[in-house]
Amino acid sequence: MNLKKDLLYYSYSRTDLLALLPENIKLDNILEIGCGNGSTGYLLKKDNKVTHVYGIEINEKLRSEAEKNLDQVIIGDIEKIELPFDDGFFDCIIFADVLEHLYDPWFVLKKIKPLLKTGGVVLASIPNVQHWSVLFNLLRGKWEYKDEGILDNTHIRFFTKKSQIKMLYEAGFDVKKIKGSMGKMIRFLNIISFNLFSNFFSFRYFVIAKK
Repeated sequence: MNLKKDLLYYSYSRTDLLALLPENIKLDNILEIGCGNGSTGYLLKKDNKVTHVYGIEINEKLRSEAEKNLDQVIIGDIEKIELPFDDGFFDCIIFADVLEHLYDPWFVLKKIKPLLKTGGVVLASIPNVQHWSVLFNLLRGKWEYKDEGILDNTHIRFFTKKSQIKMLYEAGFDVKKIKGSMGKMIRFLNIISFNLFSNFFSFRYFVIAKK
């Protein structure tokens, strides 16, 4: 990534994903894997939904800004580092477009599961490789990585809706809700086609899964 894209990529507040959290509840502790500059955690605290937000981020350059927004920031690779938290400490663990960047997201989900309270949830957004644009290009013999999007050149793993659910189930989670993300025009097409093609229209899925 270039520097300009780097800053934009790590600075989004993921209001789209946070919409899956139940309203009118107060959570004590949330962990965000791949917290970027901490903008999503800052929003959670600002809206008074969460008391404490912790972050894990692989990019050392983001430490100082993230530490301004979160209660604690750990710099390291989630697939390799030891986590200094007690079992049952977190109400929710967030993966906002992170799992597809990991070599072994199945291992990571199992690794973080003990850190959740009984009834705690994983909140994740995951790109959908079954999207029509990817399939259209495949029919033309094209599979080309890009600077962003479903075929982002930093993505290591690729998932459909079914394989996302399967991954979470195998890690010991029960998917409570999975919601596709579409643009306005695509949502209209989805409605008039009676949701028959929603698996092809959804660019990514927002998932909430319970321990």
